[in-house]
Amino acid sequence: MHVADRGSDTFEHLAQHAQAGRSFVIRSLGRRKVQPGHDAPGPARLLRAYARSLPLHGQRPVVIGARGDRDEERAAVGVGFAEVLVHPPHVRRGEYEKRPLRLWLVAVRELQPPQGRRPLEWVLLTNVPVLTEQDAWERVGCTSADGSSRSTTKPRRPAARSRSCSSPVPRRCNR
Repeated sequence: MHVADRGSDTFEHLAQHAQAGRSFVIRSLGRRKVQPGHDAPGPARLLRAYARSLPLHGQRPVVIGARGDRDEERAAVGVGFAEVLVHPPHVRRGEYEKRPLRLWLVAVRELQPPQGRRPLEWVLLTNVPVLTEQDAWERVGCTSADGSSRSTTKPRRPAARSRSCSSPVPRRCNR
């Protein structure tokens, strides 16, 4: 499975993986239009706004790494998921067929963020079907063997880099 951060969130990158039949999970910037469902006609919505409207399921603990003058924190996150058609951008950048991609959206949000800090939030796009809550958590890939999770606020690699996993899910999530 190909796993990438927001630096790889281009329509061209998504389309190349989808066309080649390669499985991927990409953390999205959320600056694109999507249509809820794979077949249902309806108005396009902004990805991040749609992700925030999804009902959350389950609860998992995460640790938010220390940053600046803030200490390490613990948080509880929930997961939402939905089928989406991701629309190509109005202005073409790169080489791809100008048609929507049938993907799945996985949204992770902090359940009760403390006052004074923005809520923890991840918006993921994948071409691997997400039909259940368990599927969604697997795409998130934050759960370790002991059931805890770890989130870092500092990227481990430059944002534009990506990696491939032999495992079916990524092992770590970044804020």
